[in-house]
Amino acid sequence: MPIKATVLLKKADHLTSEQFIDHWSNIYPKTFQDIAIVRQNIKSYRQFHLNAPLTAGLKERGVPVSGYDGMATIYADSVPELLAVFQSEDYHRIVVPEEEKFLKRAEVVMMFGEEEVKW
Repeated sequence: MPIKATVLLKKADHLTSEQFIDHWSNIYPKTFQDIAIVRQNIKSYRQFHLNAPLTAGLKERGVPVSGYDGMATIYADSVPELLAVFQSEDYHRIVVPEEEKFLKRAEVVMMFGEEEVKW
């Protein structure tokens, strides 16, 4: 059964929002995709970048906004295939150190489920 993982991310304190987005958009995908098990098991990887000025403006108007800086969406054919990526030696040896350069790994929140398109 296809599975979707939604990953909520917070930027590292030493980076501006622009630096976070630049690193995440331009450096991280290459590192992530260089891992063989990622190319084999991940069917789609998407990024949602927070618009900080828009979010701040909406927050001032009383709109409840999250404290996250971005969201990744990852699709795989099954839970075991998705878990194999995150449990692989290459992921921990290569990808985790890269993630530590631009995000707060301890504050990552992951949700797993199936997407249901309504229109």
